[in-house]
Amino acid sequence: YDEIDCHRPNILIIDIRMKSFNGISLTRNIKKTFPELKIVILSGYEYDEYIYAAYNAGAAAYVRKDNSINELITAVKQTFSGNHVFPQP
Repeated sequence: YDEIDCHRPNILIIDIRMKSFNGISLTRNIKKTFPELKIVILSGYEYDEYIYAAYNAGAAAYVRKDNSINELITAVKQTFSGNHVFPQP
């Protein structure tokens, strides 16, 4: 949280599963402190329950890891513009 507070990014890309953190829980907690921060969840999973959980946690986008880099860039640009980017269930 100190790094977020220090650097004040516009967008944060978070992996859904990290060694020490759950990306969904981390998103929920970050949004409590930094509600204006746009978060993109990066995931290897296409399960609807993960997509819904990311949305409900406050993520602005959900991008699969097997998508092309161009799709990730597009999602970040769309998120920066205020749009939500989620795969269709």
